[in-house]
Amino acid sequence: MATAQIKFDYNWVLGYPADINFPNPKYNGTLVDFNAKPTEYYYFDIGVKLNANAAISDSAGKLLFYTNGCEIINKNHKKMNNGDDINAGGLSFQQECKSNIYPYGYSTHQGVLILPFPDMPNQYVLLHLRKSDTISREYILDLLYSIVDISGDDGFGAVLSKNNFVYHDTFCDMLTAVRHGNGRDWWILIPRYNTAEYYTFLLSPEGIGKPIIQKIGEPIKNFRWGVQAAFSPNGAKYVNHTPLGGLQILVVSFYE
Repeated sequence: MATAQIKFDYNWVLGYPADINFPNPKYNGTLVDFNAKPTEYYYFDIGVKLNANAAISDSAGKLLFYTNGCEIINKNHKKMNNGDDINAGGLSFQQECKSNIYPYGYSTHQGVLILPFPDMPNQYVLLHLRKSDTISREYILDLLYSIVDISGDDGFGAVLSKNNFVYHDTFCDMLTAVRHGNGRDWWILIPRYNTAEYYTFLLSPEGIGKPIIQKIGEPIKNFRWGVQAAFSPNGAKYVNHTPLGGLQILVVSFYE
């Protein structure tokens, strides 16, 4: 985000702190608050396990809601109205969201992202990557989105629609976005696994458009662990890293 006054990312909701009564911690959540100077953090009970995680605050930096890839949780740390069954379908959802086999939340690391819906007051778009294969928990195959109206349920939010389909392919676990040069829309960027191809989707008031696909850099062969992608604060550069492929820095030329 290029505008420092907008504080959408001023609250981070993370998993339990490993240094408190590990392996049976008293609390299972950590809130990092960047509104305070210096930054403050709190331990609290959130009722869900966090593996995949994303949070969104309002423009003033007040926490609105967050997700673990299975559910959407409101600012009161309770499941939002209609906020269950995110990423429904596939072996990962059954094992990680509905059973105790892997009780840590949905197993993507950079697979959930929350953005304000352009020109839609009080609405937010949750983008989420789904492993829809019923046999394997490994491959990300779908890009989905859900829509939250934060004015619902007396300001605690309600999910208007969920698990809406965007695209099917073998995506890497590197879901990220940057503000469009018009100051309103968003560009969403995801690499394709084992290729040097990148999918770019435009989020505008009309919704999510068809992808722009371009080939650049080196193929990304690691997609499960130790991966990360981000844009520079001014949106001019994009960087990703994998343990096998190392660091790539790409100059962005089509986000004007």
